[in-house]
Amino acid sequence: MSQLNLFNDTSIAYPLKETSKGIELFIKATPKAAKNRFGDIIEDSHKRCALKVYVTAPPENNQANQAIIELIAKQFKLAKSQISLVSGGTAREKTLLIEGESIETIKANFPI
Repeated sequence: MSQLNLFNDTSIAYPLKETSKGIELFIKATPKAAKNRFGDIIEDSHKRCALKVYVTAPPENNQANQAIIELIAKQFKLAKSQISLVSGGTAREKTLLIEGESIETIKANFPI
């Protein structure tokens, strides 16, 4: 199935949750990767969908978290200030909060 067909498939489970504060994005991070990129949507240890995100930055001194936010901001055409880390600061499984955008806009720019 092509990416276009996947995008139009309404049965896709996006790793997103709409809240009163904004949109939560669930990710599973891999620091010190060969290049910055997005992977597949997987199931995390909490039994929810999560987007695999690979960044070249090391996990020390919050560098990987900053690289993740920059990659997400670029992909979704957002300002970095619209994205904050809600949980998982030192873990691979993270929750990001995206403020000021509709869930439809985020889905339209989703890297699948």
